[in-house]
Amino acid sequence: MQTDEPTRGKPWDIKASYNSYKEADEARNRLLEIFKDPQHKGMQVKINRRAGDRFVLKTRLHPDFEEKKEKGRGKNKRRNKKTAARRKPDTSSAI
Repeated sequence: MQTDEPTRGKPWDIKASYNSYKEADEARNRLLEIFKDPQHKGMQVKINRRAGDRFVLKTRLHPDFEEKKEKGRGKNKRRNKKTAARRKPDTSSAI
């Protein structure tokens, strides 16, 4: 089943909310200066407008800079379930 909805990316963290865009932009520029440091490589920051003229500052680590999890060896539970279903139960110790 295929949907028309685009795939969702990594979520953003809300850092702060402001009453004006100017305040939010100043805070965003301060964060961008901090993120120029190689220690913060891959950090992103953006401003979202909310209802009632509120502005929210959001940050995240870009997905390309995240550590990748190693995948398993490829053996799955289904293989074990198939063989377990064919085994005969041990009834010799039953009363």
